[in-house]
Amino acid sequence: MQPEQNPFMELKTYLKDFGLDLGLLISGLFGAILLLSKEGIQKNKTRSIFSLIGGAASANYLTPLVMNVMNIKESGFDYGIAFLLGFLGLRGIEFICTFKWLPDPKDLFEYTNPDEAEEVKEKEKAKPKK
Repeated sequence: MQPEQNPFMELKTYLKDFGLDLGLLISGLFGAILLLSKEGIQKNKTRSIFSLIGGAASANYLTPLVMNVMNIKESGFDYGIAFLLGFLGLRGIEFICTFKWLPDPKDLFEYTNPDEAEEVKEKEKAKPKK
């Protein structure tokens, strides 16, 4: 006889297959709700709904990225960061992108076109040293 399956765990596993972390989504959603309650419900209901969805989505997909970039290894901070990302929404993402300690994007990706890579290397050599 098989042990009884928990439907909540099945849903969580199902959503995880689509890249959705239920805990991060809910944390981001609560952050977005708090922001809307702070700003007041806007006249435009469609914009409010998209703000909620955007807050939850940014929390779900950007929390692991932010934790990696900020070198946070402890798992206890992920829901707090997700809440903040949901609350801050696009403004928070813009703020994080302004940090000077973030790596240069061209250092993150390999150039697939060898001609382009050589051209970039030549431009880097031609730049005056600071």
